Amino acid sequence: MLSLRQEVDRLQALAEDTEDKLHVEMDLRVKSDVFCVQTSTELHQAQDRIDELRAERLKLLEWLTKAEATLESHREVTASLERRLVDTNAEATTARRQLTTDRERLKASLVAHTAQLDRLRRQLADQDRGQSGAIPARIQALQDENNKLASGELGPAAPLCDA
Repeated sequence: MLSLRQEVDRLQALAEDTEDKLHVEMDLRVKSDVFCVQTSTELHQAQDRIDELRAERLKLLEWLTKAEATLESHREVTASLERRLVDTNAEATTARRQLTTDRERLKASLVAHTAQLDRLRRQLADQDRGQSGAIPARIQALQDENNKLASGELGPAAPLCDA
């Protein structure tokens, strides 16, 4: 009987030990289930955030594509304007040279015409003196006006063209 009693005590101790282990395992299982639920929730939140970031990335890529297209358009416009500026500068330089040349020709022509006018006035005055011995008032007035213009007494003449 004693051995039976010892066997029962041993089995009861083993049963209690097994019960304790079972409780520990049940606690671990509950904790594991809670951990799985938390992990699953965090995973879904992370996936939602990844989806949001992907959508944001697509929007940014679309914006970048539009910005690059706009930038390329601006480059083309800028290049076109630079070409036009070079052409316009060349035309302006050519026009400036032509104006300078025309101005010099006009000055030379004006000097020649003034000299010719003086010569003709002198001839006319000489011719009139030869006929009457005195310079007519009309001719004298023209000569006086010409002398004043030549000496600048009537004020500076307006420039014909600015170079």
